[in-house]
Amino acid sequence: MEVEKGGDPGAGLCARTSGEGRAAWRLALPLLIAAGCALAGCTEGNTVFVDVRTDYVPGFEFVSARAEVGSGGVLRRVDRAAARGEGWVQGVRVGEISGLAAGTHEIYVELRDADGGLVATQRVIRTLSGDAAVTVVISRDCEAVTCPAADGDPEATSCRGGRCARPDCTPETPELCPDPECGDDSDCSAAVDCVAGVCAEGICFSSAQDFRCAGYEWCDPDVGCVPTAGSRPDGGTPDAGCANDTEARCDDGRDDDCDGQIDCADDDCAGRSCSADAVCEAGTCGGCLPSGGIDGCGRGDENCNGVVDEDCGCTPGAWIGGTIDTVGDMGRYADVALDAVGGVHVSYRDSSANDLRYAYHPPSGWWTFGSLASTGNVGDHTDVAVDGNEEPHVVFHDLSNRDLLYRHRRADGTWEEAVIDATGSVGRYGSVAVGGDGSVHVAYQDYGANDLKYAYRPPGGLWTAETVASAGTVGRYASIGVEADGTVHIAYLDDSAGDLMHAEGSLGSFTTEAVDTAGTVGRDAALAVDPSGGLHVVYRDATNNRLKYAQRPPAGAWSLEVVDETANVGQYASIAMGSDGVVHASYYDTTSDDLRYARRTGGVWATETVDPTGNVGQYTSIGVDAAGGVHIAYRDASREDLRYARRGADGRWRTEPVDTVGRKGEWTGWRSARTVRCTSSIGTEPMMTCATRRAGAEGSGSTRRSTRRATSRRARRSRSVRTARSTSPTATAATRTSSTPPARAPGRRSS
Repeated sequence: MEVEKGGDPGAGLCARTSGEGRAAWRLALPLLIAAGCALAGCTEGNTVFVDVRTDYVPGFEFVSARAEVGSGGVLRRVDRAAARGEGWVQGVRVGEISGLAAGTHEIYVELRDADGGLVATQRVIRTLSGDAAVTVVISRDCEAVTCPAADGDPEATSCRGGRCARPDCTPETPELCPDPECGDDSDCSAAVDCVAGVCAEGICFSSAQDFRCAGYEWCDPDVGCVPTAGSRPDGGTPDAGCANDTEARCDDGRDDDCDGQIDCADDDCAGRSCSADAVCEAGTCGGCLPSGGIDGCGRGDENCNGVVDEDCGCTPGAWIGGTIDTVGDMGRYADVALDAVGGVHVSYRDSSANDLRYAYHPPSGWWTFGSLASTGNVGDHTDVAVDGNEEPHVVFHDLSNRDLLYRHRRADGTWEEAVIDATGSVGRYGSVAVGGDGSVHVAYQDYGANDLKYAYRPPGGLWTAETVASAGTVGRYASIGVEADGTVHIAYLDDSAGDLMHAEGSLGSFTTEAVDTAGTVGRDAALAVDPSGGLHVVYRDATNNRLKYAQRPPAGAWSLEVVDETANVGQYASIAMGSDGVVHASYYDTTSDDLRYARRTGGVWATETVDPTGNVGQYTSIGVDAAGGVHIAYRDASREDLRYARRGADGRWRTEPVDTVGRKGEWTGWRSARTVRCTSSIGTEPMMTCATRRAGAEGSGSTRRSTRRATSRRARRSRSVRTARSTSPTATAATRTSSTPPARAPGRRSS
């Protein structure tokens, strides 16, 4: 068999398969493909996108992943490096493999450590009739499982959720799969402090939470927080024969620094059982680390030197983060909203499936995401807002019918569905806001007539729509806000004149005015209303390729400022107001393809780059929480992912992936919401995803390597995540959600 990218075609096979078995697999694969071709009629040129979801810890337990597919006597493979902090539990794209014939294929995935040793493997069987995305699940609860079982199904040669399963097990063929081991996260309990039990696709994953460890440690799901190789917890000289020179934990019953003192009795206890800015002294929390000690990550100013979290491995004030949704083309039209308790809600488009998606992150927990609308070609120009009851309201465009649609999650968790406007061709550039009385307000464009329209629904009432402006070509980049007294404000573009416009009023009575007429201005407009009724708008000056800002105090006149003119900037602008009056904006730098951020304090703008990795920052949306933390959802066009960045009150940015299943991340928006149960689809295969806090994936189980972990360690744990069996079966195939989406904060992104 030819290996397309070079290398030994027999290298790196299943750790539990003999050399003869490996050779047999390689020889049988062309026959398997040929049989599939005979039935399906082969056509060369199909592409499979291979995504992997695993709870082995990237950067520590494994550093690379490889996917292989055989077709027509050619073994094709793709490799991807794995680094610390990447969201592999959420799912990461390993790569795409092209040139595959239609028919049945065996997809083989392996994880390897820094020494090249085999960590775990998995194989799934799928039948291709065109391009497809496949997610392969490799869970650590399969490490001690040998398949097929002696007294089980001889065809159950893979492992899924700690039990043997057939490699052709999919959500569409539940009869080929073992029963789910969980229904939601509450069924998965962690055996060590730094692990969170996550239920995804009916499987319990051990999600390592490094932030629960000191900065010099990483979370090993088998044993808990352990020092990183070569680390020094406080920068000093470790005691002889000891990994630490501070008492690394106050509650582990061990003498971590070999000085004869244990836990709180130790003068140099690092305070792992105490809150931030406190260490353990004589059994109580308080005081400082000894002179020369360095703060552990996430522990505050433990040594009382005025510098927080010195040992976090990152520069204070830097943005940190990653991907939300990555499997497929995600992240266009992203919009974000924050609720009163700190939950984060994002609506966005899945361009692979042409669906509306929704992601939610609770105040403490993990991202969960899924499809909110999937009938027809939907999900572009989406926006989200949250009302005073923390119920999310989502608007979006139905391209198939050219309508404006609406979703609202009621208090009981069910979703209300409605058509707001079906007259002509409407629904682009939708923007939603919720009044203090619970009324819902939407601005959008009638792109058939090139008008600006407004829709209103009183509490418990029906939708009413009207035209606000119709002179010339208007209504693009509509952005809406509502004052406390119910006065509605809409910023939008007048394409005919190239001006930034403002409409003010209420149903049946609007007035319009030009805000900025200098050159071609007003694209990517985003409006926010402050508590006093002051108006704030960021927008793009296309004549000078810069980002501008317009402000109008209550009963005052408009004033204009330049925010950023360092490059070709200002596309996909979004704005949010902090409770302290600080103005925050996110936007795209077209010159360097970066995500940018600006903040206005005391009348002075400061700008910075949040994410410079690849082509990132399109469809950006910003929000600010009650503590002053800044949250941004945006698209990674290089990887077709939806990403998320957050900046805490300490000035440090964190970025992370949100949703990676399909082509997602188009048109996002900020608002407010709660928890959600939903359904997602990976490629063309629908599957169960979001249980209480996490989204799931598709695939079979994993085969764990038999090396590296000592048998004694396995014996010490029954499982890093213990499972409480669910009495009700988990749904495995659905096309729509039956629960809850997001809502919006006082900030707005430009569509």
